[in-house]
Amino acid sequence: MNLSAIKILLIDDSTFSRNLLKRTLGDKYQYLEAADGMMGIDLFTVAKPDLIFLDLTMPGVSGMEVLQTLQKIDQNARVIIASANVQSLTHQEVMAMGASGFVPKPFTPESVQPIVQLLLQEAL
Repeated sequence: MNLSAIKILLIDDSTFSRNLLKRTLGDKYQYLEAADGMMGIDLFTVAKPDLIFLDLTMPGVSGMEVLQTLQKIDQNARVIIASANVQSLTHQEVMAMGASGFVPKPFTPESVQPIVQLLLQEAL
C-alpha cells in the first residue's frame, strides 16, 4: 500500500492539535483538515478518507454528533477519537457508538502510531 496515497482527516477546532498530530504521524500521509464538525462531515463525504481523527469537544457540532453522522454515512468509517477526556465512561460510549479507537491528548507517537498501523492494515 502506498502510504502517500492514504488520506487522514483531522477534525479538531485546535490548529495546534492538528499540527501536533501531523508531526506525530509524520509526512508519509496525505492530510485533510477540518476546524469544526460540519466541515469535517463535508470533507468526509467528498474526500472519502481512509482514517479520521475526531476531537470530542468542539463548538457547534460536537464530536459525538459528528461520529454518529459519519457512522450513518459509512458504517465502516475508521474513526479514532482524539480527546483529553480520558474518562472510561466516555471511552466506552464512543466505542459503543462505532469508533475504531481512542487516543488521549496530548498525542505521543506511542499512543497514536500503533492504532493507525492496525487500522490501516485492517483496511487492506
